[in-house]
Amino acid sequence: MRLRKLNLDEELKKIKASVDLLQLKTGNRKVVYTAITGGLDQLKEPEYVSDGVDYICLTDDSSVRSAQWKVVYIEFYYRDPRRLAKVFKLLPHKFLAAYEQSVWIDGNMTLVGPIEQILMQFVDNRFDIAFFQHPARNCLYSEAAACLRWGKDRRDIIDAQIKRYLKTGYPKNNGLIMGGVIFRSHNIDTVKKVMEMWWSEVDENSVRDQLSFNYCAHALKTDFMLIKNDEASIYLRREMHKKNAYYDVSITDKFLSYLSFFLTKLSLLRKGGFFN
Repeated sequence: MRLRKLNLDEELKKIKASVDLLQLKTGNRKVVYTAITGGLDQLKEPEYVSDGVDYICLTDDSSVRSAQWKVVYIEFYYRDPRRLAKVFKLLPHKFLAAYEQSVWIDGNMTLVGPIEQILMQFVDNRFDIAFFQHPARNCLYSEAAACLRWGKDRRDIIDAQIKRYLKTGYPKNNGLIMGGVIFRSHNIDTVKKVMEMWWSEVDENSVRDQLSFNYCAHALKTDFMLIKNDEASIYLRREMHKKNAYYDVSITDKFLSYLSFFLTKLSLLRKGGFFN
């Protein structure tokens, strides 16, 4: 494994070469993809696969095998396992250019329905990016408070990031995405631009990407489609991560984080909703 000093673009070109070969064999123009890094999750076989769609998993674990996912091995290291996964989550235009449309799903999710159907929905509505709505919050400032409460990142990092957003005049209650699933026409220039800015925010500030997308879209005036959260459970099942990183929280807070997860999940299941 290499340390942080590397040419990220060059490494992604190597990944792209492997992906291009896979796409050449199938000729498909749509891809569902995920990343499993640092043992944070265990790859889950999709319970539903569609014709005309490729399924790709990027991983730094050479032991990962799959009957359904085409596995591409990552041969470099970037800062920490969470950010390594975000490289692939936020920069698909750098290695998935052979595909016209992509669906990212976090590694703790299982496909249970034809999720690519949503690609048709947002294209029909003339959007290039789509997300599910966050089920519990409508404001990145509230998200920041939740991240601090549940130890999702260091307090000093989140505090500095939020103070900067407030200073720029970013409004409260301006919407919030659920970042675990992303629908994109990723080769479109406006999509590339907002993804590059989002990546910079995640790389230089909190790794918690739900904190920064709405800010980036607002700054660049990027339109995106929000899908009702209760539709997510038609296509996906979410589980807890195999490993969790906690910052500046007590054992009690960790317990409360798990309890909150299960109570929220129970409530949303009753409503047919889904969350991240």
